[in-house]
Amino acid sequence: RKLNFNSSLDYIADRHGVLDTREARLGGGFDFQDGDVLRFTYGRNFERLQTPFRIAGGGGTVPVGDYRWNRYTTEYTVFSGKILSGRFRFERSGFYDGSISTFSATPLWRPSANLSTAPGFAWNRITRNNGSFDTRELNWVLNYAFNQRWMTRSTMVLNSQDHNVLLNFRLRYLYKP
Repeated sequence: RKLNFNSSLDYIADRHGVLDTREARLGGGFDFQDGDVLRFTYGRNFERLQTPFRIAGGGGTVPVGDYRWNRYTTEYTVFSGKILSGRFRFERSGFYDGSISTFSATPLWRPSANLSTAPGFAWNRITRNNGSFDTRELNWVLNYAFNQRWMTRSTMVLNSQDHNVLLNFRLRYLYKP
């Protein structure tokens, strides 16, 4: 077993040096002997909105202002060297003038050295002053390696909030002179 601790700070200012976004994170976790990993993270966020932020799909509009919130995350990752592995995540956080709870699961199936697929699902419950609503997202990834130089990656994302569908296909060639 291995115990880990980490911290980070993202500080983003505008061109005049005025704070725009800040996220401070403290985390820790355990790396188990079988390769699985358990992580806990606490974050403190600040976001300055200088223009109203419209939430797609009828979520309303977040007004201009300074917003601060806490973020708590727990994540469990099953060792990716197994035929069946994956990542499971729960997060509870502020969301501008409300809150958000997120659960996501991304199982990974690797039936051979050349083929892997990962159907991911994320569910969000967002609560604001004017009520609450749910969003769901399906993200499906398929990887295939023809050999050590030619690989493909296909991705499909379905989003319940704005009803978008994204398809992406990438063919990758590793050049060796």
